[in-house]
Amino acid sequence: MTAIIRQFLKLEVASGVLLIIAAILALIMANTPLRLKSAY
Repeated sequence: MTAIIRQFLKLEVASGVLLIIAAILALIMANTPLRLKSAY
């Protein structure tokens, strides 16, 4: 299992995919009640 994760992280595309996922999650959390109330 860890070998699969390591192989994925070695790919150049992996960092881009993770960045896009993080950006989408940030947009969702910023525009819904899921955001942290202490942050604003």
